[in-house]
Amino acid sequence: IHSFIESKKAWIERSIHKFQNVKKTHIPENISNGGTVKILDSRYVVFLYYGNENKIIKDGYNLYIYSKKYQNIKYVKKQYEAYLKESAKEYFENVIDKYYPIFALYNIPRPSLEVKKMRSKWGSCIPAKKRIMLNVCLFKSSVDCIEYVVLHELAHLLYNGHKKNFYSFLLKHMPDYRSI
Repeated sequence: IHSFIESKKAWIERSIHKFQNVKKTHIPENISNGGTVKILDSRYVVFLYYGNENKIIKDGYNLYIYSKKYQNIKYVKKQYEAYLKESAKEYFENVIDKYYPIFALYNIPRPSLEVKKMRSKWGSCIPAKKRIMLNVCLFKSSVDCIEYVVLHELAHLLYNGHKKNFYSFLLKHMPDYRSI
């Protein structure tokens, strides 16, 4: 056990350093006038307005939330979460479309996608049901990270677990995945 840990020492130290830096730069989301939210690794300033219909418009680095109940923050947060989930699903579907041709070569049916809030995972795959689940919070991270997670979960349609052939497949189709 000690020799294994020693052989992974550099990776462990890099991972700890990365984790510590993420904690330092984490800015909580604030759904209020002048608050900020993160979408696709970019910060957007939130502006709340009354609207006859609920809608959200992203323009530059501004997010305009029009709401029938714009002064009820709980209501507006639910509206934003629904928008985020819908936007994430659309974006993730496009990423799946980008990588699916690789899997079509193996006669694997295109998986269905479910987007939901997950506590401890970016995603998961149920190969028997041809279904991929992705965390809505993944939509806040970088494009590279999203593409890696999607490819990772799609790869589980071919390979169970995280064995050598699984990582060889990832390396073949995303040679720089380790640096993401």
